[in-house]
Amino acid sequence: MKGFNVFLAVLIFLLAVTSAVFSFFLFEKRTQLINSYGFMGQQYAEATKLLDANSGTQLAGKITQESLNHDRSANLPELMKEFIDMTKAVVNERDVLAGSLSNISRRLSASISQDKFARLDSYGASVKQLEAAVNQFRSRTDDIIRKISSSASRLGASVPASQLHGSGYARAYQSLDTRIAFWTKRNKDYESRVRNVASAIGSKAPALSEKSYETDLNNLVTAARQVRSDKDKYHQNWKQEERTRKNLEVVIKNKDKSIASLKQTIQKRENEIARLNKVLGLESPREPMRDGSLEALNLVKTQQKGVVLDVDNKFGFVVVSLGKNTRVQEQFGNRVNNVDPQIPEGTILTVARDLSSGDAEYINKLKIVRLDDNASIAEPIDKKGGKRIRRGDNVYLADDEIAKLIKNRK
Repeated sequence: MKGFNVFLAVLIFLLAVTSAVFSFFLFEKRTQLINSYGFMGQQYAEATKLLDANSGTQLAGKITQESLNHDRSANLPELMKEFIDMTKAVVNERDVLAGSLSNISRRLSASISQDKFARLDSYGASVKQLEAAVNQFRSRTDDIIRKISSSASRLGASVPASQLHGSGYARAYQSLDTRIAFWTKRNKDYESRVRNVASAIGSKAPALSEKSYETDLNNLVTAARQVRSDKDKYHQNWKQEERTRKNLEVVIKNKDKSIASLKQTIQKRENEIARLNKVLGLESPREPMRDGSLEALNLVKTQQKGVVLDVDNKFGFVVVSLGKNTRVQEQFGNRVNNVDPQIPEGTILTVARDLSSGDAEYINKLKIVRLDDNASIAEPIDKKGGKRIRRGDNVYLADDEIAKLIKNRK
């Protein structure tokens, strides 16, 4: 029995020692748990401060190391719920920001996916890539603005690059639009005038498209030079005709003197004939045909004095052989009497073809616009319905035109 008591005493001692050892270890573990709990609370407090910074929230005032102490565990569920809600809000803000940055990258042609901005391991590189795209876009925009400003200056508009960068860019660009509208209208007016010039000189109407613009203008210049050359040629020919006319005027003047002398002689002889006829009781001879008379005008057609000498299709005038010195011949006894039909400017002439064939063809009517000594310039009356006038066609005075001339002379 004594041995059993000793055994029980030893066992109780051992259990006491074991209890003391386990109590020590439990106290140490409790101390470690309290320290770990305090460290965890400190980390939560620091995390809350980081999440709270510049976010407009004030959760860090609630979640502190003290509020998370082990002796205040009753407040822990509510504080952790607020911490989790704030964490969710930060994550949501991160995702929204990542989505916005991804959309911006697509608009800048960088096309960075949203998850690249959301992931911590790719966020920094993605931001640098986006910043590079932004810088490239800004550089391109600045270059475009400088070029727009330079283009505006060449068009005569003042559009400083600084104004295009500012909020008043729309008003600054409006001056460029106004200048473009001015040049557009000016170009249309210029093309219209160029086509009018082409029509006036008888050139083909230019298309003035982008591809044919230079060629069309060169063709117009060539046509204008040809008109100038033709003008100079006609001017030279006209000068030559003027010199010929003046020479003929000298000849005619001399002839007129001779004619005047001959007329005096004829008059004397006619007076002598009249005296002899009176002495002999003979019938008085008829009077010779007078200048500008009805008979003289009729002889212009009968003797076919009017002929088309030249036709200028470019300028639309006709040269005919009737002039101030045109004469018709009257057989007066044994001599020929040259009579002046006296055709004035403004006279209407009839044009016919094959007049002497007995099957004459009516062509058109002409109006004399300039009467020279040996020829005249006329223009067609019927410019649309009449037939084409040719060199060699006959021209004469119709009966109604002769009657009008005779009436006007009375």
